[in-house]
Amino acid sequence: MTDLEALLPTRRFFNLVLDDSKLLTTSKLSYLYRSPNGKLFNELLDQLNFYVRFEISDETGDQLSTNQTMAIHYDKITSLQLATFSKFPEMRQLCLSTVASIDNRENLYNIFENLDRKTLYNIAEYLFLVPPVKEDDSFQDIFTKEFLVEMLISKHEKRESHSMKLNEMPLYPTENVIWDENVVPGEFYNGDSKFQALSTESTYEIRGDIEDSITRLKPWTGDEGEVIFGGWARMALPIITFFCSGSCKAKYWGETTFKEKNRHFVETYGIMSVRGCEIEGILDENGRVMEEGIIEKPIFKGDNRTFRVKLDTNQYHEDMESIALENKQDVYETFNVLIRRKPKENNFKAVLETIRELMNTQCVVPEFLHDIILGYGDPRSAHYSNMPNQIRNNEVILPKDDPKDLVPPFKITFQDFGENEKTENTCRNAIQFTPTQVEAIKSGVNPGLTMVVGPPGTGKTGCCLTHSNQALNQLFEKIMALDIDERHLLRLGHGEEALETEKDFSRYGRVNYVLNKRLELLNEVGRLQSSLNVHGDLAYTYGEIFCQSVLDSKESVSIGDIGEKFPFKNFFSDAPQPLFKCTSFEEDKEIAFGCWTCIQDIFTQLEEFRAFELLRSGLDRTRYLCVKEAKIIAMTCTHAALKRKELAEIGFKYDNILMEESAQILEIETFIPLLLQNPQDNHNRLKRWIMIGDHHQLPPVIKNAAFQKFSNMEQSLFTRLVRLGVPTIELDAQGRARPSLCSLYNWRYKSLGNLHHVLENNEYLNANGGFSFDYQLINVADFQGVGESQPSPFFYQNLAEAEYVVATFMYMRLLGYPAEKISILTTYNGQKHLIRDVVNSRCAKNSMVGVPYKITTYERKNVGHLRDVRRLIVAMSRAKLGLYVFARVGLFKNCFELQPAFNILTKRPLQLHLCPDEVYQTKRQANVNAPNPLIINDMTQMCKFVYDFYSDKMSSLVDLKKSENTAPTKKEEKHVVEKSKQDDEKIDKKNEETKDEPKIVEIVNEVNEESAS
Repeated sequence: MTDLEALLPTRRFFNLVLDDSKLLTTSKLSYLYRSPNGKLFNELLDQLNFYVRFEISDETGDQLSTNQTMAIHYDKITSLQLATFSKFPEMRQLCLSTVASIDNRENLYNIFENLDRKTLYNIAEYLFLVPPVKEDDSFQDIFTKEFLVEMLISKHEKRESHSMKLNEMPLYPTENVIWDENVVPGEFYNGDSKFQALSTESTYEIRGDIEDSITRLKPWTGDEGEVIFGGWARMALPIITFFCSGSCKAKYWGETTFKEKNRHFVETYGIMSVRGCEIEGILDENGRVMEEGIIEKPIFKGDNRTFRVKLDTNQYHEDMESIALENKQDVYETFNVLIRRKPKENNFKAVLETIRELMNTQCVVPEFLHDIILGYGDPRSAHYSNMPNQIRNNEVILPKDDPKDLVPPFKITFQDFGENEKTENTCRNAIQFTPTQVEAIKSGVNPGLTMVVGPPGTGKTGCCLTHSNQALNQLFEKIMALDIDERHLLRLGHGEEALETEKDFSRYGRVNYVLNKRLELLNEVGRLQSSLNVHGDLAYTYGEIFCQSVLDSKESVSIGDIGEKFPFKNFFSDAPQPLFKCTSFEEDKEIAFGCWTCIQDIFTQLEEFRAFELLRSGLDRTRYLCVKEAKIIAMTCTHAALKRKELAEIGFKYDNILMEESAQILEIETFIPLLLQNPQDNHNRLKRWIMIGDHHQLPPVIKNAAFQKFSNMEQSLFTRLVRLGVPTIELDAQGRARPSLCSLYNWRYKSLGNLHHVLENNEYLNANGGFSFDYQLINVADFQGVGESQPSPFFYQNLAEAEYVVATFMYMRLLGYPAEKISILTTYNGQKHLIRDVVNSRCAKNSMVGVPYKITTYERKNVGHLRDVRRLIVAMSRAKLGLYVFARVGLFKNCFELQPAFNILTKRPLQLHLCPDEVYQTKRQANVNAPNPLIINDMTQMCKFVYDFYSDKMSSLVDLKKSENTAPTKKEEKHVVEKSKQDDEKIDKKNEETKDEPKIVEIVNEVNEESAS
């Protein structure tokens, strides 16, 4: 029933059924509702009641404002007063009372409780809440006095404002919320689901951080009752004193109640209170906030630090009320531990503030997206083919022998060119797009919603707001390679330092670029003045007056006069000479106008940069750059959620949004970027929304399993729209992996093929040197009776697999594989750290081996994370040329979800097959079986083989070194050569002296020579 109420298409009809059946009133008077065992039923009923009273019009589906909600409530109270005034004069007190004095539950109960059943029924009948009285009606006994009182009160009591309730909620969790284990599945379906679910998920993560830090600090009580910390934690520090320096009036006041249950951790470590705060800065000796720069670090004296923090006003008000009313201890005088969280994981407060701000702001969702986001209406309504402002593509140029490559709808025209017709040499894409890619591009340039499903290797990152900094940096580097003027590029948020470029694309980096570019342009204008022998005070004045006079003084010239009368010959003296070839009038004319265009661009850019002279502060300049200059602004969805208020205040405007990794973004973080700009005339100017992702791969990361299962919080908006039937474009050709490796995961997609270069390049056709197969599943048995171990809770490790993998890595390095082409991927953090330890102990200090490009995470007891087939797809699709899986085959091959991939893997031998005689970049074809491979049965054999293989390699290197040492040096070789030349000269001279003498034939003993040989 809650789901029926939450959906707009069914809500308007289901509300009539609920109102007629009186289900809510009957349920509240039931025995289960009043019984201690009906706790879950009560909460579910409260949720249903919340949705019934949600501020949405049943007729139109539009959201009701606070004034509209109050008007509906006043109409109900007025109808009640009219009913009692006309029918029951004895209730004159109710008729003449103000609405505010009677609209709460307590006052209404006092009024209706004094009336008899017949009077109550007559009032309800007048208000059309019950059927008319008839003598033969047997169901009249159902409407008891208690039932009628509850029904009238529920109908006329004042509803609590949803937005006001959210504004009163503290954003930081307290100890009463953090360790409350009474999590009910239905809790995640209430009206503020996105706000509440994100808040609760953040609280779950905060609880883990607090428990980890407190456990490491090892607190215990001293002899005098003081708290002593016997341990150390990287993310926590003891507090000497804590005091409130001041308070300000909060915008909203709120009251909250919490439940306490299962407080085992609290009781064990004696946690009394937990409060959240935001650090404003570190104070110096004079109580002023010290500035922390990137280059200059503040200098501190002593070991103690004083922080100024900002507390939650709603929570502080609640605590002060508890102290005043319940005479409790001031919790702000008892804090003794300060715990910090990782900045990457600690942005929940800013996101929650943004959500709350959006609920208090008049935001307009684009009309073509409104119904689709809410989940009703025609799913195809936002497709470009159904948009009224579709762009027509009639001019498509293709070679005349390739009309079959056109994508419908198309229009073919042929044009005859004259012999002397000039053709323009334009840069064209080196890779021919597939029909599916053409459709994706066509849909993207048209207004509307475009959803591109990109399987692994199809180039969706190169095709944007993204989920991760890594994906954003990859995209930004490719945009920079497209020869786009870098003054139009801007990178917001953290992660800019990870860009593989020497240029700074952050806000202040772009401002510095503009200022430096402006000085370069002014120098060019000064050089232009000097070349024309014109003197002036300002370059801008020169550009506006003199250059315009040059245009006004144009006169007809002949082919020979263009070079002579061109006024800017000296300015372009550094260009390839001669500037004018004097062979064609049209060609020289085009060169002259091209030079003039170059000069005009200088003054155009100077005009655009003039605002930076008027804006003196760095903040104003960065805001102007973001609003006026930048055309491509890259940021993550999280950063957009954090900075939404700031961007809206500076007048940020945009028409297009491109989102990469859309399937990995939370639904609320996907929705917020649509509202980064304020509406104009109650209209959102957004025209295109392009979402690129793959719902068959990793979903959003939700650490609490209960939230994943019961609230479906891990479902992204991209996945939900796919399930609703919104048209998608699925890229159908991959260019990353070998076709054989692609077969391990292409079964998950409708039709995933391969691009031409994967089928033709030698890199993909040749085998992996040293290995018999390009992919293989290797079974790893227990080592000395031990398989998977768990040194600490949820920290899984397998020593046999780690040693086997590292030995294989060493073998590949000895064959000549570059370390940057080898990555090790594992399923658990514990195994990742174990592999890193083994690599550091065996390989890191050896220059011949080194460390792999990446060791990252992605049980003999359980399949674990890989049971989710989406994780398996990600793991299998990372490989490009080779994939070697080390696992316990008996565990995985019986897993139903993984059978399609493991059925292919188990067709090949489960023992590692090696070819030690080959080297990296072998010429053997991948489809040719290697003769006489070396079969490795287990980890110990592999380790022994690698040790011997390494020893042989070292012996060969030692022998090679010795041979190089015994070879003559350059000086010795030079001396030997000169000596041989002298000997040759002596022999030639002697031959000349004896050439006239008779020759003596030398007799050789051939028998002795043969025997000697």
